Amino acid sequence: HYLESQLKTWVTHSSIRSFIGITEMDDYDQTCAEITQAEQDARIASCRSSNPSLSAAIQELANNHYSHTEGQTSSSFSVRDDPGWHCAQRRFGQSFKTFMNTTRRLKKSLPDYLVMVDDDTYFNVDLFQEHVATIDPNEPRILSGCLFEANPSIGIPFEFPYGGFGAVYTKETIKQMNTPIQCNNMDETTSSLRHASFVRSACGVIEQNQIGELEFFRDGMSVVDLISEYSAQVENLCLHSDWIIGYMAKYYLNLVPPRTGSRNSKAVTLHPIRTWPYQCGNNTKAEPCSATKSMFCHSQTPQDLEAMITENQLFYPEHYNYGKNRNSDTYNNIDSITSAILIEKSNEKDSKGANIHHEPEYFWQTATQWLIEKSNEYATDLAQRGPDEAKDWVEKLRNDTILSDGANIQHEPEYYWKAASQWLTPRQVLPS
Repeated sequence: HYLESQLKTWVTHSSIRSFIGITEMDDYDQTCAEITQAEQDARIASCRSSNPSLSAAIQELANNHYSHTEGQTSSSFSVRDDPGWHCAQRRFGQSFKTFMNTTRRLKKSLPDYLVMVDDDTYFNVDLFQEHVATIDPNEPRILSGCLFEANPSIGIPFEFPYGGFGAVYTKETIKQMNTPIQCNNMDETTSSLRHASFVRSACGVIEQNQIGELEFFRDGMSVVDLISEYSAQVENLCLHSDWIIGYMAKYYLNLVPPRTGSRNSKAVTLHPIRTWPYQCGNNTKAEPCSATKSMFCHSQTPQDLEAMITENQLFYPEHYNYGKNRNSDTYNNIDSITSAILIEKSNEKDSKGANIHHEPEYFWQTATQWLIEKSNEYATDLAQRGPDEAKDWVEKLRNDTILSDGANIQHEPEYYWKAASQWLTPRQVLPS
């Protein structure tokens, strides 16, 4: 419901090229949250004790703040001990990798800006455009909608974004994050001094192994590959996803720094749009969220989003045309895709509590053959395509995706179709 609400509100802005939603269906281990509270408490305790894979500074960060989130006041924190929240901390790496895979599969160019927000976030695109009007997307920058500043005195060694308020990556940053890191043959693979400097620096950080990432690195990986692999497979992830972004920005990437004192902030790596706690936050001294004055608002309900976008449309009605003048699947297929997924959610034949070990693309591969056989039944729900078109579509999808080698199929085809359709729904990437 939250993703659908975003699709029908601020995502309809004419400047948004595409929208990719990430859910639990993208998790590497979909049984992550199926643990007891006692097991979860043990995980938290382990992260707050001596962890040999963490450097001293990162261990202090975990000791003082792991499982903490913003409290009821700017000087307090609340403890999050529900397994689902902790599983979501692994999702940043997979989110970025899914974005890149989708972009490549659709043969699209990189966007000027990639904006990553929570599913309960309001985004004022018009304010954002005004903010970045003087910024060159071909320079490496990361913008933070709400920045937590570094504060070594309380065990925060580097700045990081308050994830729900958005993190923005320029095109050049995206390129840098996807640059292959060849540590074994640096002299043979670097084509420029800037590239060589980036690779040497990244190899040095990997060797330092401050969060235990060395175990997961394979020569030729990019930063995205490494962070995705690490966050998905490390036995006990003791970092919030926001910390991973801050760690990556400070140590791996070669970013253009913010101006000294930018936005009354002490930031040295990330570019603050606002700074916690006096300028932003859910429970702080900052001004309440405003539909027309706030670029990002977190912890909003679907009803909030609808009310806020209605208010903002009064100022920019020409920017919210719901894609009527564009041949865009992001807009054209909202209702039909929603209809298709609701049908599948009501299917009681699906396997329950299955242990899923494959990439989302794998589910598409498994589902396509069954879908071909069922094309007459599902043609209407899949963007009103006829049976022949449906067959062509799934065959094209089969060719465009990646099948995991040697995978074991343990469930009924309907189960994989549900998994695949849930994976597709928030992405809105049906071919035109």
